[in-house]
Amino acid sequence: MVRLLLATCAVLAGCATSPPARVEYRIISPPEPPEITRPVLPVSRLQPGMDAGTVLQLHRETIVVLIGFVKELEVLLDAYRQQPEENAEDGDPPHK
Repeated sequence: MVRLLLATCAVLAGCATSPPARVEYRIISPPEPPEITRPVLPVSRLQPGMDAGTVLQLHRETIVVLIGFVKELEVLLDAYRQQPEENAEDGDPPHK
């Protein structure tokens, strides 16, 4: 039992004296986020006492505007996601 304990201590002591591994890494600065301008929604023009047809039409117009806004956001987000990959390819050499 003592021999096993001594052997274990010797193995662990050998691991403790080995030099630490060198790790290379790249420093990539995050890209600037895109500037997003939010649309003015047609439903914001609602007034008390408007007839039901006008209210319904404003809500329909708002849905169309929001669908277009979501499509614009998806394009911006896809472009934003591509930026780090481009920076990594053109970026600085690895640091040690």
